[in-house]
Amino acid sequence: MSVPSALRAPAPVNQGVNQMPSGDSSRVWFPEMLDELQKQWSKSLSWEDCGLLCARMTEARTKLKVEKGLRGPMMHCRHCNAVHEMRLAPITIRSLLFALRKQGILTDIELKQLDLAWRRYQAKQRLDGCGKKRVIGATSSPVPNHGPE
Repeated sequence: MSVPSALRAPAPVNQGVNQMPSGDSSRVWFPEMLDELQKQWSKSLSWEDCGLLCARMTEARTKLKVEKGLRGPMMHCRHCNAVHEMRLAPITIRSLLFALRKQGILTDIELKQLDLAWRRYQAKQRLDGCGKKRVIGATSSPVPNHGPE
């Protein structure tokens, strides 16, 4: 026999827990960041300047997440078997290019040309996705101050 809905206790509300929209914990581009990206972007930017813009966008994302009270996605740590808040990877130049395309700032053809030019430059200069010199053998743990660095 089922209990009529009028007699059921209301579902508990998570008091004190930030009720964020689904996916906000792992969101890469917030609307405020996209607005700033549109202001800062110029087709004449060098790849070095694009790398600096990515670093500023990564900092902006971190600041916005703190201001909005958003925590990062949770992950199981294979080193200690605990669950930790994961740090999101920095915004890459390719991510920046795809965000510009999604905002209608770049056409499909421009995106393809810039992406190819970036990948060639990145390989020739031995850069990581953010435009920084690659460090051979370096790995980073997704949890700050945890695991091999």
